[in-house]
Amino acid sequence: MRTVQNPDRPGTGFILIAVPRSPLGPHAVVVNDSLRYPRRHGRMTTYLSESDVAQAHRDRFTGPC
Repeated sequence: MRTVQNPDRPGTGFILIAVPRSPLGPHAVVVNDSLRYPRRHGRMTTYLSESDVAQAHRDRFTGPC
């Protein structure tokens, strides 16, 4: 976690939070009463397809430990 101050407006800015990739993914969230599996690409969030979710689960067991 890191605080970044706005040099043009003292006392304002934002907090930068870096979250490491989880080895237990994919993680589901509820969207409109159904489970979705989000993936971030920069500032955009996309949702995994069914085959992407299946591959992500397989990757959990074949990736580096």
